[in-house]
Amino acid sequence: MKTFSAIIFLLLNLSAFAQTDVEGSSDHPLFPSRIPGYYISKYESNAFDVMPFKFKSGEEAEVSGKKTMIEYSRKEGAHGASSSYVALNYQAALKKLKPVSERMEGSWYWGQLKNAANETWVQVSGWYGNGSNEQTDSFMVTIVEKSLMEQVISAGDMAAGIKATGHVALYILFDTGLATIKPESKPALEQIAAMLKKEPTLKVYIVGHTDNQGLLESNNKLSLDRAQSVVNELVSKFGVSGGQMIAKGVASLCPVSSNDTEEGRKMNRRVELVKM
Repeated sequence: MKTFSAIIFLLLNLSAFAQTDVEGSSDHPLFPSRIPGYYISKYESNAFDVMPFKFKSGEEAEVSGKKTMIEYSRKEGAHGASSSYVALNYQAALKKLKPVSERMEGSWYWGQLKNAANETWVQVSGWYGNGSNEQTDSFMVTIVEKSLMEQVISAGDMAAGIKATGHVALYILFDTGLATIKPESKPALEQIAAMLKKEPTLKVYIVGHTDNQGLLESNNKLSLDRAQSVVNELVSKFGVSGGQMIAKGVASLCPVSSNDTEEGRKMNRRVELVKM
């Protein structure tokens, strides 16, 4: 009888322990106040990851940056919130920060914040796993924070991005209207070289992208010339095997942001490494 009681006591304690936030987790600073009756059951934070998000128009784009994923689960005996309430709750919280884009589909919500230096994307799935729309047992909040300033992505982050999605975007600087690489892009080229040398069997397309300013034909040539400049630089100055790379140019045909603003055009002027 004592053994049976001890087992019941252990199970009750394990159940109580399971109702607490997982070790190392925390609410995201964007949303410091959570919906009552829920605890963090799963938490992941990666310095670099890629995830698809939706714009207000419904178009989907892949966003890369620091990714935080938080799953909230209902505590035993607690009254759960509806999935639509969850989505609307996060929308209301983000509206105070004046998002530049929002989209709601049922219990799914996407929001985008942007300033001159940073861009933050929020995705909320109001019903994740068990439960019902009326009383969700768990919901998921994902935040990706992306710097719009030129920064050097490490060789490891590039490899992780290519492994996850088959490509990674880099913001290598060129002289305006030319294929001449600016000296400040040297650290980025060093990291590309380090990655390709570490993985000698990896072959990539070096793809040049432009904004939509000017004629498509001239932008197509410029994007190819810039991609070829990157290939030439990696071979001649960093010792990368030319057999690992092929230069391609697609002009403004694959934008990742709107060309209606300078910030958007800046994001579209990029070089991507695409796995063959």
